[in-house]
Order: sequence, then C-alpha cells, then structure tokens
Amino acid sequence: MTGFTPLDIEACGVLSPAGFGLTALGTALRTGQPGHADPAGIGTEPFPARTPVRVVPDLAVTERLGRKGTRNLDRTTVLGLLAVQEAITALGEEFGEDGRDQTGVVFGTSAGGTGAIGDFARDTVVQERPYLVNPAQFSNLVLNCCASQIAIRHRFTGVNATMVGGHLSGLLAWRYARNTLRLGRARRLFVGAVEELSPQSAWAWRRSGALRPRSAVGEGAAMFSVTPAGQGKAPLARVVACEVGFHAPSGTAGQNKAALALASCVERALDTAGVDRQQITTVAVGASAQSGLGEIEQEALALALGDSENRQQLVISDVLGETYGASTALQLAALLAVWQEEPVSDAGEYGLVTSYDRDGGLGCLLVQRPN
Repeated sequence: MTGFTPLDIEACGVLSPAGFGLTALGTALRTGQPGHADPAGIGTEPFPARTPVRVVPDLAVTERLGRKGTRNLDRTTVLGLLAVQEAITALGEEFGEDGRDQTGVVFGTSAGGTGAIGDFARDTVVQERPYLVNPAQFSNLVLNCCASQIAIRHRFTGVNATMVGGHLSGLLAWRYARNTLRLGRARRLFVGAVEELSPQSAWAWRRSGALRPRSAVGEGAAMFSVTPAGQGKAPLARVVACEVGFHAPSGTAGQNKAALALASCVERALDTAGVDRQQITTVAVGASAQSGLGEIEQEALALALGDSENRQQLVISDVLGETYGASTALQLAALLAVWQEEPVSDAGEYGLVTSYDRDGGLGCLLVQRPN
C-alpha cells in the first residue's frame, strides 16, 4: 500500500513521570525538571540500587477508574485505561454513545505487563504444588490484555489490535491505524503506546548495559483519538507521513549505513507529504538514552535535514527516562505539549518524531501543526 492518508489527532491522553496531561509534560520539558523518581509500591521485588527510575505519579486507580473490574489489573493496563480516559475527557461532548461499533483501539507495547509476567512466572517456581498461582492474574500475561480492557470498559466493538515492535511499537500502531481508517474499517481509533516500569524491566536494562551512564528507566502512556483528516473535530495536529525500515548496525561502517538508512526513511516521509525539510521546526528524538544509538540518530538527522538555527530538538529521555515501547507515542505527545505553549506561526510548521532500535528497526512520523 503506497502513499499515506493523513490522519487528524483530535485529542490526547498522556501519563508520564511529569504527571497527567500535556501541560505537565510541556512544563517539565521547558524547565528540564526530571520526572517523579520514587518507585514505592511498584512490584514485589527490589529495584537495582544504582539505576535511576522515572515513575508516573499518583495513579490512584480506584479513585480514577472506580472499584469495578480494577482489582486485578496490572500496571500496563491501568496506564492504558487512564490514558484513553484522559483522551475521551478531552474530546468532551464530541464523544457520545453513537458509533462505538466503528471505534477501535490500536495499541503498541514492547512486551505487555513485564511486572505481571515476572511475578506469575516466579510463582510457578516458588509456590507449593499444584503450583498455587493466582489465576486472576493470568489475563495480564497476554499481550492484548490492555487493548481488550480498554474496549470492554468503553464498549468499543470495532478493530482491536496490539502491535509489538520494541522502540517502534508506537510507529507500527500508526501504520496499522492508517490502513484501518483508509480501508473504512473504523471511523475513529484510539492509537498510542504504553510502557510500564517494573523491577524486572529495570533489572533487564541494568544487566544489558544498553543505557548510557546515569540514564533513567522510565514509563508512560500516550493515547490519541484519531480520525481520517477532516472527519472529526478541529485537530491538535495532522499526521501526514509515517515510514519504517530496518538496518542492523555492525561496527563503525554499519553505524554509518544505519544513519543513511534512517536518513533515507526521513526523506521518504518528506517526499510522501510534499514537505520541504526547512519546514521542520521541531524534532523529537528517541534514541538518546541508549549507548551508541543517539549518535546514529543525530547523524541521520544531519544528513536528512541539514542545519537550521530555527529548529528545536526535544529529548524526552532527559525528563522521562528510557520509555522503550512507549517512546514514540510520548515523543509525539511532547511535540503537542510544546506546540501548545508556543504561538502559531503563519508559515506551515511540521514536527518530526524519529526512532532507532538496537535490533535495527528505524522509522519516523511527520506531523503538521494546524495554523
């Protein structure tokens, strides 16, 4: 399928270590203040002592979602449910009872609920036979648990899909959403990605040595209400291109080729949307927290966009930590948060979200700011 059908972002629900909502995220990015760092109450195992973390504060599940059906939800599902609830609240009266059969969920994640998976697996070893695990926790182990719970709670009977692709999970969700809306299989989708913090994920980052020294492990969720362009309420932004690709780095020469591959990906997005690189005013980068990958991303941007004194760069990992599967969704939310605080230019403005994964996945999202 060639070309890209533009998609309008009607509303955004975002939870990050900076707090709830775009305003909290924008303030944190502007001030450079690191997000909440106390993991108290998360998981049953200790976090690695020398690995800093960034945590979404004040989830208050019962107060925000009620008691019904929330007792056994894992953290990934709670984050996803709250993000969609925030997006629906932002839609206001535009979101009614009609059309829920044409409303769906396209959700990105790296591995689902890592804390629930780790705790359940541990119980199968340490509990007495016949392996007295908690069966109520089992649904949290499947990858589509969060997307399913969102659909059940809000009675969405349209498309329901979960995309798993490391750092690119959020971009893959946008590609899937594009195809779904273009083929007329839904009128509105909630698109985004979630990544939870757990002792298991923090230890995995610690043992892998993949993060830069002093980089934090973070979490967050961002879900966007999306329609085909011109068919919903006045948009916060319009997604005009989304490109993904692959190139595995191997040594210095491989890194140069990887930068060329990501630069080519960005150039394809610009060509698809008919956008000049000088119109890119903001770039939200995604690989800065990982050793060796940030340099590839920066080299690719220099090749594809050249130099510009008027272009700002957002580095969300400085504030939110490494958010892995949710990173591109949170980069997009950061872009919207910054635009929300800045005056609109008469000239056309575009933002770019880029991502490069250690496994070789790469991609970008090109977004237009409405005048």
